[in-house]
Amino acid sequence: MYGRGEYDAMRYTVSKGIEIMTAMYVLVALLVASLSQYILLFLSNREYLPASYPLMIVLVIGSIFVSSNVLAVALQSVRKTKIFIISSSAALIPNFLLSFLLIPRMHLIGDATGFSSINIASITSSFILLYYAKKYSIFKYARLKIAKIYIPADTSCSYVHGNIHC
Repeated sequence: MYGRGEYDAMRYTVSKGIEIMTAMYVLVALLVASLSQYILLFLSNREYLPASYPLMIVLVIGSIFVSSNVLAVALQSVRKTKIFIISSSAALIPNFLLSFLLIPRMHLIGDATGFSSINIASITSSFILLYYAKKYSIFKYARLKIAKIYIPADTSCSYVHGNIHC
């Protein structure tokens, strides 16, 4: 599409990709995070219950930055892989450093925090990806549709988490 100059089709595809990826991942990730203790108890035994907190950290933070995955693929499709490589490398450095520093002190929660730092560092990466996606005319974002996904997902998962853990 990009090579043929079909920028509107590319923007539409990116917009739909973000919408579908968000719709598929966010609700499931937040529900699993809300029910993580019960899922771990069902799949194993009480010894694994402390793992619910790292699982919650990874899933919640991952759900916030899920759309950056679509932007990264979109930039790769327009032959801007160098931008993707730089932004991915920038996200891996905090993961390595935080994991190295936190795992000996905080064990599994330190590991989850280090792993989630990839997503937190993706804030910077997302802005870089967003800048270049706009620059190469491949970005379109349906704010209202995305809000319609996040608001019910956040509300329902907060309700489930609040009522189960009271």
